[in-house]
Amino acid sequence: MRHHLHIWNICSALLFGALIVWGLAGLQVLGTLPTNISVFDTVVLSLAVFRLTRLVVYDMITQFVRDWFSNVAKDTLRGTIGTLINCSWCVGMWLALIVSFVYFATPLAWYPLFVLALAGLGNILQLVVNMMSWRTEQARHASMHGESTVSVHANVCHSCGAPPPPTYPA
Repeated sequence: MRHHLHIWNICSALLFGALIVWGLAGLQVLGTLPTNISVFDTVVLSLAVFRLTRLVVYDMITQFVRDWFSNVAKDTLRGTIGTLINCSWCVGMWLALIVSFVYFATPLAWYPLFVLALAGLGNILQLVVNMMSWRTEQARHASMHGESTVSVHANVCHSCGAPPPPTYPA
């Protein structure tokens, strides 16, 4: 089984490398091979990749895709894809490759990538607000009970039995 897993991982790595070469050759043929990129565009592309990665790995709208690849043997192609699409690091690499190619291949990609970047920035801001709210609720709860902190590992408050504040995915 372990041998088959390595084969699929090697195949996906080779495919990734081949897509990089193919993408560079395609951009060369199109005459859009980049020589430099602005900091602003780099930030926009990064945020677009961030948002797409969250869409694939975490969002409920794509859960049916992740479900199709779950509960299968890990040493199969389907199992390898299932492992890949549940890994934000892996999905981020593949999407960075795709987003970069599309961005450089056509100016029509700018608007959808900009929209994704705005959505990604909105996600980041929401995560920051959630973390601030969680810490505020934790401090309020601790001050109500004269505690210096509330253990994040506790299932309930030792003073009142209330559950700890909710946790949010990173």
